[in-house]
Parts: sequence; C-alpha cells; structure tokens
Amino acid sequence: MRSFAEGWRKKIVRGKEGQALKRYWQGSKPYGYALRNHRDPKLLDRKGEPLRLGTVLAVDKQQSKVVKQIFAEYVAGASALSIARDLNVRHIASPGSAWRRHTTDASPRSWLTSSIRVILRSRLYCGHVAWNTSRSTKDPDGGGKKRLARPEHEWIEHRDETLRLISDTTFERAQKRTKSSSGARTRQAARRRTCWPGLLHCNECGRAYVISGKGKYASYGCGNRVMGETCVYRTRVRKDVLERAIIDPILQRLRDPTLVAQMAKEMEAEYARRVHNQQQRRDAVPHEVQVLEERIARYRTMEDLDADERQALIDKAQARRAELLAALTPKSQGATILTVLPKAASMYLRTIERGLEGDARAATRARAILRQILGDVRLWPSEHGALYATHFRDLWCLVKHLTGTGHNLLAT
Repeated sequence: MRSFAEGWRKKIVRGKEGQALKRYWQGSKPYGYALRNHRDPKLLDRKGEPLRLGTVLAVDKQQSKVVKQIFAEYVAGASALSIARDLNVRHIASPGSAWRRHTTDASPRSWLTSSIRVILRSRLYCGHVAWNTSRSTKDPDGGGKKRLARPEHEWIEHRDETLRLISDTTFERAQKRTKSSSGARTRQAARRRTCWPGLLHCNECGRAYVISGKGKYASYGCGNRVMGETCVYRTRVRKDVLERAIIDPILQRLRDPTLVAQMAKEMEAEYARRVHNQQQRRDAVPHEVQVLEERIARYRTMEDLDADERQALIDKAQARRAELLAALTPKSQGATILTVLPKAASMYLRTIERGLEGDARAATRARAILRQILGDVRLWPSEHGALYATHFRDLWCLVKHLTGTGHNLLAT
C-alpha cells in the first residue's frame, strides 16, 4: 500500500513540476490575486470547450489595495498588531474568510499578526514566482506537521512583472524591519517554551490562548484578543495560577502510590474484560471463514462474469478471509498493567515536572501527555470577571478508561 501511494505521490509531483516549468501557478490562491484558467482555443476538450492548459494568477483590484496599504503602513513604522486591528475595525475580509472549512480558530473576518507577517515576507508581491520552496514533515516530538525550507537549487522560479504590487525598495525595507523583530520574538519564544501551546482554547471564538509577559508576570490570553483584538473575552490568567489549578491535582494523583495501584487494578480488570470480548469475537470467526470459502468457490464457477471482474471478487474475499484468520492468533499480553502503570505514572510525573521547569524537549513531551489526560481545555469568563476552565480529566491514558469532568476557577 505504501509503494502504491508513493508511486502516486511521485506522479503528482512530476505533473506539478511540469506545470511549474510552463509557468502555470501551482498552489492555493494567494491574497491579492485571483486564479484564472488558461485555455487554448485551438484545442477542444471532451465537452467541446477550449482545452484548459493550466492556472495563472491575475491581480485582484480590491485585495491588491489592501496589500499595498499593509506594506506602506509597516514601512512607515506601524506594527503588525496595529495594522491587523485597523483592518478588523474596517471590516475588511481576511485571507481566511474565503477558506472552505467546517471549523475555524478565528472569526471569518479576523486579521491576525501572523497573517500580516505572511504577506510581508512574500516575494510574490514583487513579481517573483517560485514553486517547490518548502516541504512538509511530521514533528517527531509534537506529532504535528511543520514546514521546512528546501535548498534554492530545487526551486522553480521566474519573474512576472504583471504580478508586481510592491517595489523592490519597499519590500527590502519591510524585510529589514521584519528580521530585526522576528529575532527578538524567536529568542523570547525559546525562553517561554511551556507545556500549554495548543491545549488552551477560548470558549467564545475557539482561538488558542497565547502567552505574553515575563517571569511572574507571564499570563495567557485569547490569541484573537492578543494578536488582532477580535474576541470579546478580555480576561487573562497568570501562568502560575493556571498551572496550580489544572496540573497540581494531576501531579498529586501521580505522586500517590495508593491511587496509582488502585488505577492499575481497575485497568487490569478492564483489560481482562476486553480480552474476553476479543475471544468471543474470535469464536465467531470460523463460521465467517467458512462462508467466505463457499463464496470464493461460487465466484470461480460464475461464467457470466468477465475474468477480471471474477478475479477482483475472489481477491476481495480472500483478503477478508486472511484478515479473519490473522485474528485467530492471540497476541502476547506482555507485562501486566500492575507492573507497567506505576512506571508510566513515574515517567509522566518526571516529564511534566521538567516541562514546567522550562526544559524545552520535556515541555514538548509533556504537552502530548497533557493533551491525552485533559483533552481540549476550554476557558471562559464569568459575569464577575473570573476565568473558568472546562476539561476532561483522564489519568489512564494507556487504556482510556473511567473519564471524568473537571471545572476549575483560575483567576478573579
């Protein structure tokens, strides 16, 4: 299956590379431009219409004005945050407003500082079109995807002055200012590596909470409020208060050997119940195997089917038969849960404590553990200015058993 998918991936990449060499656009619609189909009137498709050869970019009159304004204000000294707030006040649709998605972290019209910085760093607005500049890979620690830059000799690029919106001088001035501020942000982010990114979300707009401030003054606030001021929730929570309210009860349970032993016994009982259910399912397998063997024999005698169709039905039935026979082989139980869980609890405890102390690698692993234990933590303010957190508390991540709910008062 992997070789089949890899073959298709190579074919798709090869096709996109060929289109890029012909100077056709490959990718989603960038802000400031519209997508247009390029057709050959001399060639017709199956519907009798001019054959589509590829997609080209065209300047969008309304969005291009916004792009020029963003560069002009940024070069003049305005911050990305002030530009985003101004665009939100004027109700100008953001790049994400045209995305087709069922859920969103931000309101459809919200501009954030991140979207402003993406525009400021794009050389496309100078007429420089490039493809294959980056690749996506899986983060081994966090589990998510991250984008890595490719070496320049792998890029496919060309110049198109019809797409130019910004002069080279303006763009370079914007890059000079962006690089000076991004270095400070990167160093600041490295110092603030915590266990919480991606775990805390605003109950009003769904945006993740972000941290700001230093030392004992570090606090969390809704990302929409901090980066674009589009959320009505203004309440912030101090980092130390949040950790005490949510993580301390978890650490207390992981430190208590009596509670860990009790969880281990209940988990072992749950494991035994699941093994019993699996055995009952395996007992029903021989009858299904017999039915499939009879079906395969019938398929072999069907003369009214083409040879390819008959073989496809036989292959499908044989594959299902192989799956059922594989299920008959009992899997090794390995170490008992009574032995494994105390060790897992001790490991979880050390990882979370090191993450809270500021260890960057431990913080990444602790974040994965807390995501399993707590799930999605939703923060919402009360009428009196207090901030509450709603989450699931599941200390038994190994088997996912006996989940409860927790409500914690964080700040007043």
